[in-house]
Amino acid sequence: MKEEKGITLTSLVIYVIVMIIVIGVMSSIINNFYSNTGDVHSAVQEIVEFNKFNTYFLKEVKLQGNAVDKFNTEDENPYILFTSGNSFMFDDNKIYYNNIEICRNVTDANFEFVTYTDENGEIKTDETIIKVELNFENYSKSINYKVESIY
Repeated sequence: MKEEKGITLTSLVIYVIVMIIVIGVMSSIINNFYSNTGDVHSAVQEIVEFNKFNTYFLKEVKLQGNAVDKFNTEDENPYILFTSGNSFMFDDNKIYYNNIEICRNVTDANFEFVTYTDENGEIKTDETIIKVELNFENYSKSINYKVESIY
């Protein structure tokens, strides 16, 4: 009988148990991987939304001869109106550019208009800054834009 080759029932049970453990570990690793890729996707989408806003806003701020005409941050829906006639407004978790939605899923938007004065009390137009802070569910970004002139 010692000459017969094969697998005993005990070794077969051990092989099956080891395979079940390996499959269980692999499935938990795969599940964790796919849940993390979902988180990365939502974070990337929020960065894309901010970049869309940044592109429009930077174009408006750097437009030659353009200036800030009206600026309101006291309402629930803050807005900025430029002398070019273009405006940016935060309403209903979205940013609008001339009533066209350019950025969505924004949880909070803060605009701050900062001017600097010289020793005579006159506004230095070369040091006017708009501070913008946009908050999303998983992403937050604050950036300063230097305005060429004010109205």
